[in-house]
Amino acid sequence: KRIDLALQPDLAMDETQLAQWETVLTELKTYKPIQYILGETEFYGLPFLVNENVLIPRPETEELVQLILVESQKSKVESFKILDIGTGSGCIPISLKKNLPSAEVFAIDVSKNALEVAQKNAEINATSVCQVRMQAISDSMSLLSGKWKFHILGTLIEGNKLGFMDLLREINGIGTKMLSKELQ
Repeated sequence: KRIDLALQPDLAMDETQLAQWETVLTELKTYKPIQYILGETEFYGLPFLVNENVLIPRPETEELVQLILVESQKSKVESFKILDIGTGSGCIPISLKKNLPSAEVFAIDVSKNALEVAQKNAEINATSVCQVRMQAISDSMSLLSGKWKFHILGTLIEGNKLGFMDLLREINGIGTKMLSKELQ
C-alpha cells in the first residue's frame, strides 16, 4: 500500500511487486483509469469490481443514492420495489439494497458481461439483487408491470441526458418522460 511506503521508507519490494508496480505505471501512461487498472473502486462506502464492461461509478451517482435513501425515509413506506435500468457494475441497486434491506431491488442491463460484474459485486457486498438481461424494455414488461417507488435511470444519468429536475421527477414518480407509460 502507498501508506506503507510513506511509513516505512526503507521498505524494499520483491521482483513480483516491482513488476506489478511497473505494469500499473505503464497503464497509467496510456491514460487508463486507475479503477480499471486495479479492477476495483469504492462507491457509497462499499467495494465494487470494475472492468471495461462497466462504467466507473461517479461521485454524483452517490448523491442519487443518498437522495433516494432520504426520500425513502421520509415516505415511511414499509416495502417497495426499486429498478435500475442499465445497471452496469450494480453500484446503485447494491448500495440501495444494502441500506434498504426490505426493498425489492431489480437490476436490468442488455450486457451479459455487465450483469456478471454486477452479480460478483452483489456477492462481495452480501446483497440479493434480482438481475435480468434484456434486449429492450419490451422484453421484460412483466417484470416492469405494477407500481414502482423509484425509476432509476442509470444509463441516462451517467450520460447526462436528463436534467436535475427531470431526474427528481423520475425519482418521485411524477413523470416518466423517458419511459413508456406502461412502466407507471
